[in-house]
Amino acid sequence: MEEIFCVHCFAILPTGCDICPSCHEKLSYLGSEESRDLLLKVLHDKRAKIRSDAIFALGRRNDRRIAGELVACALRHPADINEGLQIVKVLAAIDDETHRATALQYLIARHPASQVKQAALSALDLH
Repeated sequence: MEEIFCVHCFAILPTGCDICPSCHEKLSYLGSEESRDLLLKVLHDKRAKIRSDAIFALGRRNDRRIAGELVACALRHPADINEGLQIVKVLAAIDDETHRATALQYLIARHPASQVKQAALSALDLH
């Protein structure tokens, strides 16, 4: 069963609720593709907390199609080490070996932060 996320704060929602218990906004439900597209759009938000919530929600989807967007997000915000590390963690959990390895290798080659490079290298070594 696919988890449902609040489109306002990205909290995981219990089934059957009409108001998000986290942000108290009235819920509107999106299909799986619409939900993924919204989360990918949020990766362009200027606020780190909002991006972080979207990265977390995308990670729970385990969707290989998000790998490139996550790498691009990490490269758009190279000074945000925590975000880069969070993205490495999400990428490391992707089931598709080709997408996972390609994304992690790209971060190793292009990300300026040594902590992010090291985490990506470690994630590659684990698989």
